[in-house]
Amino acid sequence: MEEYQTNQADVYTDNPGKAVKDFCLGFFGIWFAVFVFYMSFGFISNFLSFFRSSFLLSSIVIYAILGIGGIILFRAKGRRYIGIGILVSFLIPLLVFGACLILIAGLGGF
Repeated sequence: MEEYQTNQADVYTDNPGKAVKDFCLGFFGIWFAVFVFYMSFGFISNFLSFFRSSFLLSSIVIYAILGIGGIILFRAKGRRYIGIGILVSFLIPLLVFGACLILIAGLGGF
């Protein structure tokens, strides 16, 4: 088991560009997967009327499952920078929202 982990670490140390590619793949790839899911699920729910009422809640839950599942899957495969990219792509909008909320609430020190 330890030998497997050192081989995965050698991939990134021998080729630092692979780490950047994996990070970008995780950062932008998760939103492509979410878009494809949203379009396909939205197309299906357009024809089935009983999905319309729970579309928003179910899509949020499935987005979370896609994100967490992607992080766990790529971490287990040894491509940890894809998982880090997925995590960062979800955290940056939350940080921007928090900063805007602080400015709008007047707690920014103006």
